[in-house]
Amino acid sequence: MRLNVPFTNPVLFALELLCAWLLLVLFILLLVTAGLRYTGFTAPWIYEFVRVIFVYMVGLSAIVAFARGANLRVPGWWDEKSVSYQTVMLLLSLILTFLTAQMLLKQGFGTDASSLLGLPEGISHIPMGLFGLGLTLISLRWLRAAIRGKTT
Repeated sequence: MRLNVPFTNPVLFALELLCAWLLLVLFILLLVTAGLRYTGFTAPWIYEFVRVIFVYMVGLSAIVAFARGANLRVPGWWDEKSVSYQTVMLLLSLILTFLTAQMLLKQGFGTDASSLLGLPEGISHIPMGLFGLGLTLISLRWLRAAIRGKTT
């Protein structure tokens, strides 16, 4: 069976597939935990695993949504394809990436004492940096296209 999916960018397609798999894993884990509640058995580490998977899925999905233009936007006076708009988006994404890196370096990657899985402290903040980095790459590409196409 062949999927009828528009294949425009292999990186975005791979991110979409990864997000789909993460959603499937989330669904299965939540189904298992719901079923285990009826048996009286609880596995608290599953809740932490689900939380981490959810944060990564949201961060990666936000990159795909921004690249596809599927994110929410407020129509206004600023043209999204203009050089000025793309420059501001590039600066904001660079600031987000820089601040996330600073936070991760300050917080460190030592084992979190409250983590049932023994995860590092900064593990759930990494998707914010990935989102910033993804926006940076997309904004660079769109800024280059805006400069080549028009200069408003």
